[in-house]
Amino acid sequence: MSTRSGAVPMTIVGGGVWILQLIRLLVEAPDCPPLDIRLVAIDADRLSIIAGYGAKIVRARDGWCVSATTLATALEGAEVCILMLRQGNSAAREIDESFPARFGMVGDEGLGLGGFANAYRTMPTMTSIAGKMRRYAPNALTINLVAPLGLTTRALHVADVSAVGLCELPMTTEADLRATFDSCDHDLPLDYAGLNHLGWFWSPDRAPSQLFARAIAKGMADAATVGGFGAMPLKYHAKMISDRDRTIGAGASRARQLRDIATKAVEAVRQGQNPERLLRARSMPWLDQALTPLLLAVLNNNIWRGFVNIPAGQASTWCCSDTVIEARGTVSRTGGQIENVGEPGGAVRQFLAAAALSEGHLFDGFRSGDLHGGAVRAILDSPIAFPRSLVEEAAAAVCSAAAMHVVSE
Repeated sequence: MSTRSGAVPMTIVGGGVWILQLIRLLVEAPDCPPLDIRLVAIDADRLSIIAGYGAKIVRARDGWCVSATTLATALEGAEVCILMLRQGNSAAREIDESFPARFGMVGDEGLGLGGFANAYRTMPTMTSIAGKMRRYAPNALTINLVAPLGLTTRALHVADVSAVGLCELPMTTEADLRATFDSCDHDLPLDYAGLNHLGWFWSPDRAPSQLFARAIAKGMADAATVGGFGAMPLKYHAKMISDRDRTIGAGASRARQLRDIATKAVEAVRQGQNPERLLRARSMPWLDQALTPLLLAVLNNNIWRGFVNIPAGQASTWCCSDTVIEARGTVSRTGGQIENVGEPGGAVRQFLAAAALSEGHLFDGFRSGDLHGGAVRAILDSPIAFPRSLVEEAAAAVCSAAAMHVVSE
């Protein structure tokens, strides 16, 4: 898996200055083969600064290269392609995480009204990128980290790019849960089923109130949710639903904070300073706990096991076959495979079916061009309760926010 020069051509689209952390993680891994890392972004001046510093990071390793280039050039012969763009930049994220508060909803770039706006804004770009990937890198392993993960991965698959959506949250949540178990239950099998950020863990061998008692005591979820659903949700259930009165309006300040950190980091690089201290101010577990281990596995022709986001096919009974679900699975050089999808109980099944139906409405709205109608139907069928009197106004707000086009990071 390499070019004639011995370096594996790897394209990274987007990611901003944060991508320097990924480059550092890879170059410091003793088992990572030489990489020809090709960075792509809209802001050419900013990208040149980032790529120049990336080249300094790898210069001590023979055969490594980091460059800034165009998408077509970057994709030519690429064997791995990583998508990390944010259409609309951090300014769009700030809108996605703030406007839902007008409707008493939590703002988020991947879920709810903010996620709907981000999806509508981003899916056309994903489709455009997919067209170039089919032309220039038809056999590349494509790893997608673009929010909202399920819908952007679905857009790639519909455009005939077999991407794998990647999120660290199920993996880190499972580790946190197991740390609360009694020693006799530490290796107890846990079933999992979900959509990205809306997943659930449970065990067929233990009552949830018993198995997750310490996790509940630590605040990982509330007892009513675990008892009512018979399963432990990922943290976004609390953020978006069970604890939303406390979390409304919190996202926008986070978006501004990250933008400020990124601006300072780029300026530090511009002045020849090491930006690592600034970059470490943001926890990025998707890089060190998910993406880097996956890349190291496939670059060495091994199989990575974790949680994947890919179309359900026949693996799920609660959604249609082209819905991108999150499940235990594997990733190899040839792509992702679902290994196991737990069969959830009635309450979880009903929740996930509603979430999948809502996503489907939004995707259909994108494909048909009826964005407003798709948003209306997505809001009405979402498992996140919404006042019916505000649905039309909220759908219009989604479409307005989606129309914001700034440069992609």
